Amino acid sequence: MIRKLAEWPDYPRCLSEAFLGKDCNGQADDPSIVGLKIPKLLIVGASQFLELEYDEKVPITIYEYRAGDKSDAKSILREGNCVEFCESVNDSNRIGDNKKVDNLTKECSDDNKEIDNLKKECIKDYKERAALYLSSDANEIREGCIIGLQSIFCGIRVSERLVGVCVAGRFIKKGDKGKVKENLLNYCKKLNIMEDEEARYVKYVESLPEYGEPIINELRGKIQDIAKLVETIAESSYRACLAAKETEFLRKIGKMIFENPIPDNYIGFRDRIRNVLEEIRKFCRFSYIVFFGSININDNVLGVVAQSGFDVDNLEVHFNWKKANLGDDFEPNGKLEFEPEFIEKMKRGIRGEDRHKLENFLYTIPFRYTNGYKGAMVLGPTKSQVNAGLEHSFFHRLCHNTGLRILGQSVLLSLNAREKHEHERAIMLGHTTKSSLNAVYQEILYVDKYLKKTINGYDSNDIKVSIDRISEDMKTTSEYAKRILRRNVNIPSIYGGKFQINKNECQFANYSLAVLIMNCVDMYEAEAKAKNIVIDIEDVDKLPTIKLDKTLMDIAISNLIDNAIKYSASGKTIYIRGECKTGRVVLEFDDYGLGISDEEKEKIFNIEYRSIYKNRIRKVEGYGLGLPLAKSIVEVHNGDIWCTSKRQDTGKSTPGAGYRTIFYMSLPLDKIVNGDITAYVET
Repeated sequence: MIRKLAEWPDYPRCLSEAFLGKDCNGQADDPSIVGLKIPKLLIVGASQFLELEYDEKVPITIYEYRAGDKSDAKSILREGNCVEFCESVNDSNRIGDNKKVDNLTKECSDDNKEIDNLKKECIKDYKERAALYLSSDANEIREGCIIGLQSIFCGIRVSERLVGVCVAGRFIKKGDKGKVKENLLNYCKKLNIMEDEEARYVKYVESLPEYGEPIINELRGKIQDIAKLVETIAESSYRACLAAKETEFLRKIGKMIFENPIPDNYIGFRDRIRNVLEEIRKFCRFSYIVFFGSININDNVLGVVAQSGFDVDNLEVHFNWKKANLGDDFEPNGKLEFEPEFIEKMKRGIRGEDRHKLENFLYTIPFRYTNGYKGAMVLGPTKSQVNAGLEHSFFHRLCHNTGLRILGQSVLLSLNAREKHEHERAIMLGHTTKSSLNAVYQEILYVDKYLKKTINGYDSNDIKVSIDRISEDMKTTSEYAKRILRRNVNIPSIYGGKFQINKNECQFANYSLAVLIMNCVDMYEAEAKAKNIVIDIEDVDKLPTIKLDKTLMDIAISNLIDNAIKYSASGKTIYIRGECKTGRVVLEFDDYGLGISDEEKEKIFNIEYRSIYKNRIRKVEGYGLGLPLAKSIVEVHNGDIWCTSKRQDTGKSTPGAGYRTIFYMSLPLDKIVNGDITAYVET
């Protein structure tokens, strides 16, 4: 019979609970099965083995503590809570008979009551010493009884809790027999023991062996082994019950994560994950739990997906994989994560305005998919009922398995969002094709015009016929491309020189701007390094969480960083800054490069526009779609985007080398609270 745990981990308070046959109130489920049978057989066999070795009976008795909180030994005895769990022999191996006394309340409730029987006094003495051991968890307990007989005491622990004490042997220290007999006679006189009974006690004492220190130490080692064996069996029995409870909980969490239907938006997804984390927090009794996850492949800065335990809607904190010194080849092993050095490394990875709220975390469990997606779960301290040091194996299994499942769903949701935005990507691709063909067509017209005016001495008519043929072919190709676009892409989505993004299809959710920007910078690190460009991030780490479509905003920020790198001179520094102003957050993308003229500052956000300074940007790859798309994305977020550009030495705005250009992106500090959009209110 396996007793079901009322709650996890429900550590046993006594040996009976550990063996699952009884609870600490003494209520037996079926003691014939597991309650007393296993330890009883064990210590009987051990006693017989020791008797053969030492030519003397070596009685073994196990006492346990029952019900209630531990207190001092006197209270334990008065409440009758130090009881005999099992014993190895049933004859005169201690003074008087060896009848089990399960409750000493009557004998111990009145300290002034005269005890007229040495048998009861002896039993009381052994229980007092056992109670003292259990209450104080001491390793040095008086091993001599009231008359000086010696026994060996060994504690029995389950889950590092003292649940029983093994009392073994009854012997006299070498040279102490005369003193023991004298003590015995004094007690007999004090208790008015009859002479015939006194003689029987004296005979019993004389029959006991005398051991010197070497034999006592040898016997102590053997008794400790016996106690350890009882302890191991009790621990295994308890852990089997604990494993059943843990497996049941893991199944419950799995069902919660994969509950149908899967949310198709980030708000619904985060609500579900928050519920999952709340269940884990309550079950394991963590003070808090925070889940960080990436949204793109190879993201190294992980934003908060969900949390439980903090009374704030948005925790301004993130986890930096690189700062925690975790490589792309990191593999969790279930042991490394709980070592002090590793815990210190994880502290360096927790960043953001609210990082101080997580400073006292218990463990951080990072994990990753082989395809580059990463996650981490930060666990707050456990309540006193849970021994975190004992349960770290379960914590790792629970959090690692749960984390990978959550991360998998997060990745799937992110991919679905990106698939919805493929419409805009198709527009970009189609427009690039159309623009390229139109550019060639315009160049041919220019050459045609030039030839008509400047060629002398040649049959320009033949050249013109040839060019006309090419021109017609290019025009046909351009029209064909437009028909393809109309058939496959909603071409009205581009009109008036702008991308038109359907706001109803956007996946708005609360997300950290700091995480988005740092991951975008990380993505362009290699390109910047190739041009010997440094990207310097200023005050971005403290940027808040706001309402945004993280897929679209990722595209907009990436385009601005990409432009800054492309148009900056080699060896320069790009600065990215962030600042919160009244009701808004303003981002700056600051580079030193070719510059933008005043007349172009508005036009560059138009798809149809081509710079009048083509010769200056001829070597820069691209089709001029990044800024129009960024503007459309910012506007769908109720934001604004603009730029300034001035020559550093003169302050003029004619494009050329040595210009400082700053692109500004302004976004509202709105957040989603309980499913509603809440505008920023200055306090």
